[in-house]
Amino acid sequence: MKQASIRVVVRGVILVKGFVLVAQCKGATSTFLPGGHVEFGESLPRALAREVLEEIGLYVRVTYYLGAIEHAWFEADRQRHQINHVFAASLPEIEVPLSLDSREDHLQFFWVQPTDLAQHNLLPIPMGQLVKQYVMGDRTPFFASTL
Repeated sequence: MKQASIRVVVRGVILVKGFVLVAQCKGATSTFLPGGHVEFGESLPRALAREVLEEIGLYVRVTYYLGAIEHAWFEADRQRHQINHVFAASLPEIEVPLSLDSREDHLQFFWVQPTDLAQHNLLPIPMGQLVKQYVMGDRTPFFASTL
């Protein structure tokens, strides 16, 4: 039996002209913010920059820390546990929300109005509140847990 562990993940709230970039595994009904797992010895901002470059082939500018969301769920009869560190970020090469091609076959990316995130099943659920807080100009560090 595989030993349980906590995964450290970094996510980016990337806004362009009022739209938020979200990712979705093809065939899934939920979405998530771009980013991914932090590798051993890697800083959180560097991990976000690497993940976005791997996913869509663009350089991201990580600006500041927004907060953390710890999240637990069951998947394939196994308990999962993540700590999501979330940063504000921008794509300097993008001035308007263009269609973005994924460099990872299992992912697709699209732009969503912040008010529509719940309709796109953004996970973990508290992430929508974090994005809303950021979009409204509130820079208070955010924390939530689904445990």
